[in-house]
Amino acid sequence: MLDYSYRLFLSNWVLNDPIFNLKYFLWSKIPLHHKQNIQIPVSYLRINIDLMVIYMSNGNNHRSTVFSNGHVSRVSGDGTLKIPRELLSQLNVPESSPVMVEAFRECLLVCPIEKMKLNSIYLEITSKCNLNCIMCVRRVWKDEIGNMDFKLLKKIIREAKELGVEWVWFAGYGEPLIYDHFEEAVEEVKQNKIKLGITTNGTLLDEDMAKTLIKYGIDRVVVSIDSPFEEKFKKIRGTEMSKIIGNIRHLYEKSQKSKKPEIWVEIVAMRDNIEDLPVLVDLAGKSGATTILVSNLLPYTYELAQQTLYFNGHNIASDIILEASKRAIASKVRLLTPYFELKTQRSCNFIEKGSCVVTWNGDVCPCYNFMHTYPCIINGRKKMIHKVSFGNLNDQSLKNVWFNPKYVRFRFTVKNFSFPSCTDCEFQEFCWFVEENLMDCWGNSPSCADCLWARKIIQCP
Repeated sequence: MLDYSYRLFLSNWVLNDPIFNLKYFLWSKIPLHHKQNIQIPVSYLRINIDLMVIYMSNGNNHRSTVFSNGHVSRVSGDGTLKIPRELLSQLNVPESSPVMVEAFRECLLVCPIEKMKLNSIYLEITSKCNLNCIMCVRRVWKDEIGNMDFKLLKKIIREAKELGVEWVWFAGYGEPLIYDHFEEAVEEVKQNKIKLGITTNGTLLDEDMAKTLIKYGIDRVVVSIDSPFEEKFKKIRGTEMSKIIGNIRHLYEKSQKSKKPEIWVEIVAMRDNIEDLPVLVDLAGKSGATTILVSNLLPYTYELAQQTLYFNGHNIASDIILEASKRAIASKVRLLTPYFELKTQRSCNFIEKGSCVVTWNGDVCPCYNFMHTYPCIINGRKKMIHKVSFGNLNDQSLKNVWFNPKYVRFRFTVKNFSFPSCTDCEFQEFCWFVEENLMDCWGNSPSCADCLWARKIIQCP
């Protein structure tokens, strides 16, 4: 009978030395005793403390120097595993705290429940929209269009409050302000003392709507403005820019007493409009916006792919971003810009911030990228993104879906970003894994290996 010992280490170690890939080292199929011969100095590691992982190793081949700051604990005959007090203190987890234990690959995940908190929910209260913007995914998907049942929305908000959710967003690919029960939905969220953010194209943000938002104390409104110039804006969004700017200014003026909502402006950066960014910064600042969020374009057709600025077009944007940043400082506006080229580090804001997306029909999805089924173009090649759902709130509770073991494992994988990098892989031209998000060459299913959100090339509020 083999004598097993268990090594505990903290998740999210990231190697600074590019020669090594710690994540591949951890999850590769090399026999366990071979791994014990690898020693990695503490200086190579950056620790993000949020989760404990029990790494299984054969006790006969155990070496205490594999991880310089590792801790060794043994499982007793009755299956009890004692976790060192210093690890609990590092994690800020009190004794007798409830934990979730799951077997995952070569590990046992020991997840303190309080570290798995759901902080924010993005609710797609409708997938309908009153515009047809040139860069919108709704032009190419075949998903059913619909509104969230109001009874379902009330159920979600009630369960969100029970879980201690801090933020709810009315967002997604539809226009929230056209939702039939919009005011009742707003009231439901605010009565439960949850912060509320709304993303909107701004066309329906008239005086009456402004009164509603101010009345209920909406915390943040993000308005999409892709150019400060009328003709170009109309070409992109098919409506009048001046009307939307007027709506923003009116909302800002009427909210001076309450100081809510905070107003953000969002722009999808393309080759045709990136040069307008400095002027947009000036306009947004004068209109009362506190923040401008710049996101790159995720194209859904080869024609639209010609508009992307990242990879081959980042040099076009650099000087413009610099000028926009100077104007943002002068206008006291925060400018959040994306990357325009691939960086080594990958991180998912949805997972890191404890967020999920709920579609209009109740499906719980991990992020914007996986909330619908659609084709897109990444690095010149077509990729099919399939919707990923870990449960439906029509017949399950939010708590049960959030703590669904499959969902927990997925979040752990994403938090450590144990995925290959398809976007810059030398084999992407003839690898069939890159054609869909269903699986990657490391066996992950679904896969985030090609995600541009994780690269901070595309951004969400």
